[in-house]
Amino acid sequence: MRDRPGGFSLIELLAVLAVLAVLLGLGAPHFSAWLARLRTEETAQAFERTLVQARNESLARGQRVVVAPREGDWAGGWDVFLDANLNGTLDAGDTALTRHQSSGEVPVLADFGDGWGGRIVFLPGGFVRGADGAPVAGRMRFGPADLQRTVCLSLLGKPQLVKGATCPA
Repeated sequence: MRDRPGGFSLIELLAVLAVLAVLLGLGAPHFSAWLARLRTEETAQAFERTLVQARNESLARGQRVVVAPREGDWAGGWDVFLDANLNGTLDAGDTALTRHQSSGEVPVLADFGDGWGGRIVFLPGGFVRGADGAPVAGRMRFGPADLQRTVCLSLLGKPQLVKGATCPA
């Protein structure tokens, strides 16, 4: 009887690789959907935390705090700053508090009605106003319709993260 050397034969190795390839092929779509859901949830949670921080800063400092999209696109991220010159734009006279950079992979849709001017302004009392000074309430929707998360913002400036696109009454 011959002693057989340890290890695997080429046929055995190829069979294991074929089984692994099939399993990975079956799992890839689920992984992709899981990753999209994770990105959507993380972006919506980050925006909710940003609104809480901005409101707290406006209350603590007694100053206007603005949350505005980075380079005009919420999907790319947002800036939070003390608006010293009251123009609603982050410029040399303002103090940047937070800069959130997003990958741009999660679609973002703002729904705050007319007059909000593309930015959220927290007054020293924590109330929310649009760029034109009018009271503002609304929602920011994140992700595709089947994975959507929504951050609802009340007139009192309190954000709430919900699944789907509908804010509580």
